[in-house]
Parts: sequence; C-alpha cells; structure tokens
Amino acid sequence: MMDKKILNKRVEKISLLLQEFNIIKIIHVQGKHNCLPDYLSRHPISYEDELLDSEYGLGFQRDKSSSVQFIGAMVTRSKTRAASTNVSSSSSQQPQSSSDTSSSSTPVTTSSSSTIDHFDITQLQEHQNNDIQIQKIVNDLQHNPHISFELNDGILYKSQSSSHGKVKRKLIYVPSSMVNSLLVSYHDNPFLGGHFAIRRTLHKLQQQYWRPNMKHSVIDHIKFCIVCQAYNTSRQKRPGFLHPVRPPDGANELLGIDFCGSFPPTPTDNRYVLCLTDYYTKFVTTIPLSTCSAQVTAEAIFKEHICRFGLLGYHYIFCTPYHPQSNGQVERLNSTFVTQLAKLTDQEHNNWDEHLYPIVFAYNTGMHSTTNFTPFELTFGRPANLPTDRPPTTFTFSSPHDYLDQLVRNLKYYHTTVRQRIKQQHAQSKIRYDRRRSDPQYDLGTMVLTRIFTNRSKLDPRFSLDPKIIVNRQHPIY
Repeated sequence: MMDKKILNKRVEKISLLLQEFNIIKIIHVQGKHNCLPDYLSRHPISYEDELLDSEYGLGFQRDKSSSVQFIGAMVTRSKTRAASTNVSSSSSQQPQSSSDTSSSSTPVTTSSSSTIDHFDITQLQEHQNNDIQIQKIVNDLQHNPHISFELNDGILYKSQSSSHGKVKRKLIYVPSSMVNSLLVSYHDNPFLGGHFAIRRTLHKLQQQYWRPNMKHSVIDHIKFCIVCQAYNTSRQKRPGFLHPVRPPDGANELLGIDFCGSFPPTPTDNRYVLCLTDYYTKFVTTIPLSTCSAQVTAEAIFKEHICRFGLLGYHYIFCTPYHPQSNGQVERLNSTFVTQLAKLTDQEHNNWDEHLYPIVFAYNTGMHSTTNFTPFELTFGRPANLPTDRPPTTFTFSSPHDYLDQLVRNLKYYHTTVRQRIKQQHAQSKIRYDRRRSDPQYDLGTMVLTRIFTNRSKLDPRFSLDPKIIVNRQHPIY
C-alpha cells in the first residue's frame, strides 16, 4: 500500500493512519480460517470509532430507532428481524425532537411532510371560522363593503389586481392554522413543490392564495428545511472574514510545508514534491521524493533546509483540514510551479524532476509581488548572479570590512521595508476578501449542519442531515 501508486483517496487516508503504527510484517490468513474479522463484521458496535467517521471516508448507517449502530458491510438475518421489530415497536413512541431547543440564534428545524398534514382545501372554511384575524375582517365587511376583501360561500377572498392592473383576481385568504400544511404541500411535496427555491415556490402560491407577509413565511420555511440546506448549492461567498497570518520578524522564523503530488513516476522513482516556503523572504525550497512517509520527510527537511539555513528550535502547527487557505503561501506556490513543470516536461511526463530545480531558481530570482524584492536577495543580502550577467573583472574594497558593512545595511533595510509591505498587502487582501461576505457567530446550543468534505456523488448531500448542537464556541476559527 505504501509503495504502489494510490489513486483512491479513501485508501490513501487509511495508509496515512497506518503510518502511526510500526507494522513489521503482514501475514495473510485464508478466509475459512480467519473467523474473527467475520464475527466483528456482524457484531453490532455500540460506540463510534474515528476510523468510521465520515471525515475519513468510512461512513456507516445509523439506525435512529436504536442506540446500536450497524456497519453497512454485513448484517445477519436475525439482526435484521430484530432491527425491524425495534422499529415497529418504537414507531408508536416518538422521542421529542431536538429542534425544540431554544436559542437566541436561528435554530435548525425539520419541515418533514410526515409530521404535518397536507393542505386540505375542504377544511378551509372551518379553519377560517376559527381564525380571529379573518373573523375580524368579516365583521369589517358588514360595515364597509368597499375594502379589498370578499366573502363568497362562507370563504374570505382577497381582491388583488394583476401585474397589468386591468384584471382583478380573488385569492383565498389562508388562515394561520393552515400555513404550515400549505407550505409543505407547495414546497416539500415532490409533485407540487419539489423543494424548489423561494421565487418559484412563492410565485406558485401567489396564483391562488394570499396572506400577510406570505413571502416571509416562504423564506422561513425554506430556510428551516433541512433537506434544502443539506443539498442546495450556495451562490454566495463562503462566510467568515479573512484573518491573515502575522508576518514574522525575520527569515526562517515561519515556514510553510506541504506535499504536492502524486506526479507520474520518473526514472528515479520520484512521485512527490516537498515544498518549503519562508513567509518572510518568500524563498522556496523544493525536494523531489519517492514517497511521503514521515521518516523520508524528516530526513529531507534536515538535509535540504536545516543543514543549509540552520535551526533555532521549532514548533509545528497543523493546518485546518479541508481548508488549504490556512497554508495559502505554499498552496499558491504549488499552483505556480506545477503549471511551469507541465510546460517543460516531455510527452511521457516522466522527466519533471529534471526541471524542478531550474524552475525554483527562476522563481527565487524573480521579484515577488508582495515584497518587491527577489526571495534570493532577501535571503542572502545580495542579488543573484545569473548566467547572462557580465562577469566582473575587478573588485575594489577601500577596507576589508566594506562588504560586511554593506551586507548589514542591506539586511537592515530589508527588515524594515519588507515587513511593512507585507502588512500593507495583508490589509489590501483582507479588504477585498471581506467585501460582501458574512461573518456569522453561533451561540451555544444552536443546532447546525456540518459540511461533508469527503468524496461524494452528485446525489449525496453537501451537509449532514443530522443537526449537531454547538457545545463550545471559539470565534474566529480559521
């Protein structure tokens, strides 16, 4: 698993988990003699293991009628009959919905059509007679028949002009007790509504029905519909303001490390590229590797970076999972040099490691848009000598320490200038990023849906269908 090329992301995640253990030897046991795994695949698991979490790509089916969790790989017939019996016995006693939890923030509630009766127009007159607001309008009609309401056959209608203003139409006044059932029929019902958005649902309702603040009722119903929230694609910017990483005080104080790959194997069996970027000088170090194991990575960092630039101690910080922006300096580099590699490789794409070092040198000797200096100049205190430069013929020093003094002055100038320019660039980036973007803050006890980051098909939800309750809050999170 470690040596072969892995195309399946699920298997790749499992291989990363296995690297935590020192596996010396793997012994294959025939299936007829290997009874323990067969028993474990049938035995119910009463706890949740992180390996079965959907974030690792190994989901399981949750039986909501029981606290026992069944793995979807194999369930015996006896367990199936027992589960069906529990479902039938517990259907008569439904637990209280967790959506009843009160919170100052917007709660997440279900709009399931199984808990609310569908709209029955034959009961309209009865519900109107029990509605206080409608009966008040009916009493006003007796004293002032010229208001924009009509009472026909005991049913109250709203007289409303069409969009052209020439034709008036009568719309049924929906009583408050039938609003939920009407919205379920026109939104949740697959024949009438199909879980479409606000504009389409509202337009269909406005053809026959009327009620004050009908638009707000439709917005709230769709907003609280878990199915719509889990499957709909948001066309707005993702919430959350930008929080730039504080610029370091000097070179080699803050490094960004990331792997890029896998690439097609080269004759030297290189498949990955280990990228290191200095957040201060923007100097880049890339190392082609055959594998991305922890031992190989540590040896590469020690030989190619620590032995060249030194180390005064270290403290590693993990990036936020499924959020590459937290390590944006390296991610931006990856997108740059991968494109350059694609331009220079041959038709077989197996000599990309030959062009890796020249491309990185060209990057380090070019001016960076943030600092307005080259990464090479900020690292070594002088511009790089390029092959196209005219070689010097003479060297003149008025004193032996002139070069050292000039180098110290250059580094001091770089230190005061570069840090200020990085802060200015961060401020401009934050203004552009935060423009027209929301920054929601959730209170404790609020029910929310969590995003699903693992591989999914086109028909799988984007968010979890089971609401989660916030028990701890730490804002901002980035």
